This record gives sequence, C-alpha cells and structure tokens, in this order.
Amino acid sequence: VDDGSTDGTADWLDGEIAARREQAPLLCLRLPSSVGPGRARNAGVLRARANTIVFLDSDCAVLPGWLPAMLAPLDDPAVGVVGGAEVLDPAEPLAGRVAHFVLTSVLTTGGIRGRSGARLAAYRPRTFSMAVRRELFERLQGFAGLRHGEDIDLSQRIAALRRECRCAEAARVHHRRRASLAAFAQQAFAMGRARST
Repeated sequence: VDDGSTDGTADWLDGEIAARREQAPLLCLRLPSSVGPGRARNAGVLRARANTIVFLDSDCAVLPGWLPAMLAPLDDPAVGVVGGAEVLDPAEPLAGRVAHFVLTSVLTTGGIRGRSGARLAAYRPRTFSMAVRRELFERLQGFAGLRHGEDIDLSQRIAALRRECRCAEAARVHHRRRASLAAFAQQAFAMGRARST
C-alpha cells in the first residue's frame, strides 16, 4: 500500500512489480492522499484474500526463512498474532546502531520488542513484521485510526480476546533506522505520545 506518497515511490513500485510478475502476483494499492499507517494497512487488507495477513514495513528487509518462520506459530490455535525479530544490519551507520540499541535492548525498553527470556512487560507484535489471523483482524475491525501506535493497539485488543501474542525469533528482519539522532528523537517522541493515550 502506497499511502499517498509524492516522491516517486509508487512509480518505482510499479516497475518492481512488473519485473517480478513471473515470480509472484503483487499489487500496489495507491491511496490518493496520506491517511496514516493504520488506515492504509486496513485498505490493503480489504484487497487481500488470505486467511493470514502479514505486514512488513517499507523500512525493513527480510532475512532468509522469514515468511515460514512468521507463519509457523499460527499452527497453534491459541496464537492470534505473531511478531518478527529485529536484528542489527552490520552495515547500519552509528546513528542507526544507537537507535537499534535504544529500541531493542533489555536495558532500555525492557526487552518488550522481542527476544527470548525475561521481559519487563508483555510482548506485543508490531507491524514492522507481523502476522495476524484474518478472522481476528476483521472481528476487531482492523487498525484504529491512530497515526502512531496502531499496531500496539491491535496487539493489545487481540490479547484482550485471550489470544497469544508470540514472538518468532527466527523471523528476522533488518529494520533500517532514522538517518540522524534528531530524526530518531522525533520518532521516539511520537511513539511515546502514542503509548500514553
């Protein structure tokens, strides 16, 4: 889903889709103006046909075995939503390394973004790498119209239905971070504001 971009992204996507038409049937859904990530994802789900909906953000690159690892936990009917794991890209510049540490270290976020072992709070999948059962997504009427935090909100509502939120450690992605500390601080502020509402 292209959320009303104006930087040539949609045209680039059309070229990529045409080049890979033989490998996989892909569709770029273009929205005329930005409606925010939650509403854009809801529009994509309306066009999807599968019983499992998988989300991957545009700033993520999957590592080998990602999709099978994302789907495997859903063999357990108790699992409602699955999240992938963020691993540091060795080519990430210093600002990206700092942001990765701040967002994933047990010393900073308490390990709530994944990782095995003890966490300071309940794990909730995020849409940078997420798989959810369509029937749950539809029952909850998809993502709320939040600009930030819509993924945590959905995971919380799935957990409230007593369905498990599971981290798939083998479903690994490189999650590209903001290019500067100022841009990361702005993102972190928006994320924190969303968590407080």
